[in-house]
Amino acid sequence: MKRLNPAQDRAVRHPGGPLLVLAGAGSGKTLVLTERMARLVREGAARPWEILAVTFTNKAARSLRERLCGILWPRMTPEEVAKEARGLWIGTFHSFCARMLRMEAGKLPSPYGPGFSIFDEDDQTRAMREVLAHLEIDTDDLSPRTALSAVSRAKNAGKGPERVAQEARNFRDEAVAEVYERYQAHLERLNALDYDDLLVLAGRLLAEREDVRAYWQTRFKHVLVDEYQDTNLAQYRLVTALAAQHRNLTVVGDVDQSIYSWRAADFRIILRFEQDYPDAARVTLEENYRSRRPILEVANSVIAHNVERYPKNLRPTRPGDDPVVLHCAADERDEAWWAVERILEFRAQGRGLDDFAILYRTNAQSRVFEEALGIRGIPYRLVGGVKFFDRKEIKDVVAYLRLLVNPRDDVAFWRIVNVPRRGIGGTTLNRLRDNAATAGLSLMAAVESAAFAGIGAAAARKLAEFGSLMAALGSEVQHLTPEQVIRRVLEESAYLAALAKDDSEEGHARVENVRELLTRAAEMLEVGEAVTLDEFLNSVPLQGADDAPAEVGDASAGRVTLMTLHSAKGLEYPVVLLTGLEEGVLPHIRSLGEPEAEEEERRLCYVGITRAADRLFLSHTEARHLAGQFRRNLPSRFLSEIPRHLVERTESPALARYLKAREALNEREAAVRWARFENDLEDRRRQVSEADLVWTQDFDAEPPAFAVGDRVAHPKFGPGEVAEVMTDRRGVVTLAIAFDDAGRKILDPKFAALTRL
Repeated sequence: MKRLNPAQDRAVRHPGGPLLVLAGAGSGKTLVLTERMARLVREGAARPWEILAVTFTNKAARSLRERLCGILWPRMTPEEVAKEARGLWIGTFHSFCARMLRMEAGKLPSPYGPGFSIFDEDDQTRAMREVLAHLEIDTDDLSPRTALSAVSRAKNAGKGPERVAQEARNFRDEAVAEVYERYQAHLERLNALDYDDLLVLAGRLLAEREDVRAYWQTRFKHVLVDEYQDTNLAQYRLVTALAAQHRNLTVVGDVDQSIYSWRAADFRIILRFEQDYPDAARVTLEENYRSRRPILEVANSVIAHNVERYPKNLRPTRPGDDPVVLHCAADERDEAWWAVERILEFRAQGRGLDDFAILYRTNAQSRVFEEALGIRGIPYRLVGGVKFFDRKEIKDVVAYLRLLVNPRDDVAFWRIVNVPRRGIGGTTLNRLRDNAATAGLSLMAAVESAAFAGIGAAAARKLAEFGSLMAALGSEVQHLTPEQVIRRVLEESAYLAALAKDDSEEGHARVENVRELLTRAAEMLEVGEAVTLDEFLNSVPLQGADDAPAEVGDASAGRVTLMTLHSAKGLEYPVVLLTGLEEGVLPHIRSLGEPEAEEEERRLCYVGITRAADRLFLSHTEARHLAGQFRRNLPSRFLSEIPRHLVERTESPALARYLKAREALNEREAAVRWARFENDLEDRRRQVSEADLVWTQDFDAEPPAFAVGDRVAHPKFGPGEVAEVMTDRRGVVTLAIAFDDAGRKILDPKFAALTRL
């Protein structure tokens, strides 16, 4: 307890009842959570298995579990700790709901049953694609991703297909309602749940079954929620129901770091906590243990412009006054080389490459940084590469496991019935599917009942052999650990032997990935996370936060990290380069003119700033290639919110050359001239030609003048009305246009190919 500051100590010692902990970035919220749980156990307020702690990522849950085990059982052997830890209920919302639903499988509403599958994103997309094809909906009109997003929002808002249909305002909404209904029916037929169903179904059981509600409300004496600002309506209802009886609810969060509205997160849930619980205690953690004073001053100055928040002011505890640098580059290539030069400067001073993170708003911005780092031979990790559990060989093995537990899982069946190759072709499978549909059977049941009408003798024999293989494996599942089941699957199916036949580097990598899956299963057994195959399968679709990033180059000196601002949440680095601080980039163009969206973009900027521990570099460009156009960009409005004395301003040497060229030449010639300036630098070794630049109209022609109220048309966005005409300090004009269907957009009339109506 001597490690805690006064505010942390108040939160840890809170005796019971509702508690709101407003934890600023770097203020030690994980320490508070673990110490609070440990204190509840030590003082007899709850036994370890009577505390429920939920968070949003597997990494955060594992950190909580490991820290708590270290506090509660410091003198036990690892084996003894693992045995004790099996009783802990620490995990993500989705893993908690999956574990709860497995335990309540006999009480699930029809048609769900024991052994249900949990569909990951790939499975959900495949299922949605089938639904769209069945309804003959063109994926150009409604893509699987868009449809899944709409269905997810509806589920998290507590809306079923009927409610969505009732609220439909246009043909597209009606199509979504029909797709939603068919998609849900498809999942139910397969005895499968998607991520949102885990939350919805758990909440439904608590609401509709008094016996279930009574059991879970008494099982846990204390409920703690991390990152409460990121909860959605379904999660809010779940937590409220679990804590309704004892009201021992501790929530920890920071509205200034709520950046997931696109996942249906609602930051207003944390803002109204004290309305839900008028007797709640509030503790604000403002002492920051991560960042130096100049970084926090910049962060505080930016986030203070948001209206919907709890006021707080981060205070540094670490010494150091190195200034925050604000750099203006000529374009995105120049920005990338500036970033690389800063990294090399610090590298020469002794810093490792792992100390550096380059942050940006969208994944597309990573390309120029990857090129610049690659040319200089600097190793890097790109967060957002192919995830471990999304790799083909891992999904294949997991599909075997899913089919063993849930024989109704047609998606898993279809994936592995001919993996490794057994000579079962597409025609055979299509006939089997037709036979199964006619008989009202799953594909596995059709094989077991020999529903082979219209299938040749050789193909029928191979299907029967596959059925025998799965039956033999299924008879062993209940008696083996997850690791042992995986080993049996790899041996009996000959899958690992088939992978080993590929002697290429890729083949070796696939074998190593499968072996890593065995290691993961063994580790999860050791710490009590997954003792049974059901528990292992619960965790597999929910492992996204722990997936390894794509890594490039020799890692002996470390690697520079490249990631989006959303991916950076919860992380920290000694040196952060926050790039692309321009209007239309950060804040993103979709947020312009929308106050609520703009506040979230500001929170996103704040998250990026507060990732930095020692040094922070901010950058923007004079012009940037966006959507095939070379466009001038205004500096981000967030930069104007930083007092000038808090930053040290620098400019690229190439910027003056670019501006001078632009004064003398028309825009197209200036862009090509700038590309040639780059090509003159020998160490950059790349060619940029005029053909690489995409232009929408003749740049020699003067754009037509527009005024507020003019009706215009755009080739992509359609008709709209000019809402605002803006002019920067150099006289460059941009238009804010309210389009009839596409909403408000900020466009440069010189590039936008607008026509007057």
